[in-house]
Amino acid sequence: MGMSEFARAAVRQAGAREWRGLALALFLLLTITNIVLVLYAPARGETPGTIFALAGAARGIGLLSISVAMLRVAAASPRGRWSFDAGFFLYFALSLLALALTFAIRLAAGTPGDGALSFVGPVAELLLLAPLAPWMVAAAVDKPLARDPRPWLRDFGAWLPPLLLLSVPVALLGAAHAMSSLHLLAIGGDDGAFWPLAVADGLVSTTIVLATLALRLTAWRTLRPAAVPGYPAADPYRKET
Repeated sequence: MGMSEFARAAVRQAGAREWRGLALALFLLLTITNIVLVLYAPARGETPGTIFALAGAARGIGLLSISVAMLRVAAASPRGRWSFDAGFFLYFALSLLALALTFAIRLAAGTPGDGALSFVGPVAELLLLAPLAPWMVAAAVDKPLARDPRPWLRDFGAWLPPLLLLSVPVALLGAAHAMSSLHLLAIGGDDGAFWPLAVADGLVSTTIVLATLALRLTAWRTLRPAAVPGYPAADPYRKET
């Protein structure tokens, strides 16, 4: 799949009708939980309160569940959209691995407030995690369980260059978003700009998630005919009419 074809497929998927209801749920989840996290953020050195901890847990579990549901809907997966099955937990484990790598990279690169260093972490994450993208999608959607990564770590020339190139703007947007979130945290609920900024923050967060999932799905679709014998070579994406 060429660069332009890869990009078109990802854009079509990000705006697909099948994702619209789930995208709205994702926007509400990310916006509401972010507002709660900002308003109940503990002061430096204090222990997080119950409301803050519950909002963080709801955000993490909700984001994971909606992401898996979106992947399964788009891939016409035989797995249930909301099933907490082996595929869900394998995707969860790979996401934890990605989170651990992200945390380690950001510790090495500096905090999001460190100017230019705030862009180092997302780009480094991209370079490390992009090769795992097809396997992460396969973990969530394929049946039987895609526990073996080897079929998904191959033919990199066919999908990794467009995935990396198209993911760079998403990574940079994520870095800019992290800095805007710090501003949101700084003004708290005491400024008239808080609520519009909170909604904008939710929109940006949702856009980042949709773009990331769409790019991963496109990489998975490109590689799947080679990874799964007998799978049709045609792109299974259903264009809207």
